[in-house]
Amino acid sequence: MSLSIPSPPLFRERKRAETVDIGPILIETNSHHARKAQTIYSTRAANGNELMARLESEQVSETLEVNHFDTRFEDGYENVVSGPPALSLAFLHSGAGVMGLEEGPELTVRPGQVVVMHTREWARGYNRIAPRCRFRGTDLQFAPSLLERFGIEHLEPLLSGSDRNTCRRTNVLAAMDTTSRLTTLEQDIRCCSLTGPSRRLFLESRALEALSLVLDAGQPVRALAGRERRKIEAAAALMSEAPEEAWTISRLANAVAMSETQLKRGFRAQLKTTVHGYLENARLEAAQALLGRGASVTEVALAVGYASPSHFAAVFRSRFRQTPSAWAREHSCAGAPESVAIDSML
Repeated sequence: MSLSIPSPPLFRERKRAETVDIGPILIETNSHHARKAQTIYSTRAANGNELMARLESEQVSETLEVNHFDTRFEDGYENVVSGPPALSLAFLHSGAGVMGLEEGPELTVRPGQVVVMHTREWARGYNRIAPRCRFRGTDLQFAPSLLERFGIEHLEPLLSGSDRNTCRRTNVLAAMDTTSRLTTLEQDIRCCSLTGPSRRLFLESRALEALSLVLDAGQPVRALAGRERRKIEAAAALMSEAPEEAWTISRLANAVAMSETQLKRGFRAQLKTTVHGYLENARLEAAQALLGRGASVTEVALAVGYASPSHFAAVFRSRFRQTPSAWAREHSCAGAPESVAIDSML
């Protein structure tokens, strides 16, 4: 079961069919990608021309399945689904929709959010996809028994601070804005080129980190005292003034005389982001300034603290939906030289 629309429901219900007509939809292709152990389902309109949906599904381990979905329904789509206990995170890149648990309030989702679902018993709910929108993202399906390994019985208390939340008895469905670190983790999963055991280990480690960050971000935080606020401001200023530095939570906490836990919760309470998210924002802002002055992508990457220009380019594109080079062409200062000296930041 998936209430967060991680894939077209027809895929979930009719995966094993080779060719099946369902209204205007035709399941056309079921193929297996041996190198990544992925099963790919493609759906086209009945005329065979227009691609309506695509699902790449990979069973990583007994406790994790990764799905990349891309759907589009011109007239919208609505369905009622039910299923056994489940645990999932769905990252939404584009599209809009409404979902909910049976008899519960509606949950509206939008791009840039991660949707969390945890059902401890057989559950029933609904999905509604808006007309004429492309619904695209990544869905991580965990085995519900995974939580037992960490002594977690129910997610509702851990998600009480999330932006939007709807619960019914022992089931919970919540949505929250993603962070830069979560975005990076999802991108790592989506773009992983490893194979075999290394791939499975990599994907599972990233998925588990994403789950832990979502649970941590969903917890309510108390208001900060004046002294704590000043320390958080000082920590933020250190990163803003020197984004190229290799800031770690430990180093930053020592610099402002706080514990690592206090620092992390302080950033969430006061700045509404994570320490890593703030640093990444500071680096990208500095990068934009340098790109606008004509610096090359490689120069900028190294100047603002990225060891790999390719990693910098991937982060930049994920945030701004265009490459650093394309952004520079649109925002370069009039009359700026083709290259600028940035030794002062190195």
